[in-house]
Amino acid sequence: MVGSFRNCGLSSGVIFGVLIIYSFPSECSLKPLGICELGVLNQSISQTHIMAFQARDLYNISVNQQEFQGTGLCDTPVNWLSIPNITSLQSSTILQNIYQTLHDFLGAFKVLKKCRVENEFFSKLHEANISISALQSNIFSILCNKSAVSHIPISVVIPEADGVFDEKLQCCRILNMYMNFMVAVESGLQRLREETRQKVAQLKYKNNSSGQQKSRKKVKRRKIGSKRAK
Repeated sequence: MVGSFRNCGLSSGVIFGVLIIYSFPSECSLKPLGICELGVLNQSISQTHIMAFQARDLYNISVNQQEFQGTGLCDTPVNWLSIPNITSLQSSTILQNIYQTLHDFLGAFKVLKKCRVENEFFSKLHEANISISALQSNIFSILCNKSAVSHIPISVVIPEADGVFDEKLQCCRILNMYMNFMVAVESGLQRLREETRQKVAQLKYKNNSSGQQKSRKKVKRRKIGSKRAK
């Protein structure tokens, strides 16, 4: 499997027991849609599934250790971070929106430094940050287009929290948003994978049909040449 990804111009690494593909702009070669993109999509979906569990773990820690369980206060999104509904987007814009929003979450995670939680939380947060960067690399390798991700702002603008309680509240709300987003990302990538499979199958059928037509023409020319020789 790793060998097939190398043929796509990607290099590989391993993190959390899952193959991670790192792309380099100079090696972009996945356009048009094809086998390479399908392989990276499969890997990205596996990684996204793990990231959704990471997000839930972080969220549960923030709720329990900051004593918000049963209050419902963490369900309200913060108003300074806009999250698209990935499952309702057109396939042509899903990847760009995922890449952009992951970038926004990396900026928003600065809020989490002020969570009133134990040290275990921050080591798990570090793992989540690495996972986000790895998934962004995968998405970039599929896009293979700098212009698609070149207009991303440096970071989101985070307003000052109004005291300790507000800091704790922002912490669990951001994580709730991230948790829900990763579930939607997995669903969106699965839809994109199915559509890509169909495109690959159609392309394969078209190529096979074209090859068969060429073979028939060659046989026909040989027969004509044979008759003329006689």
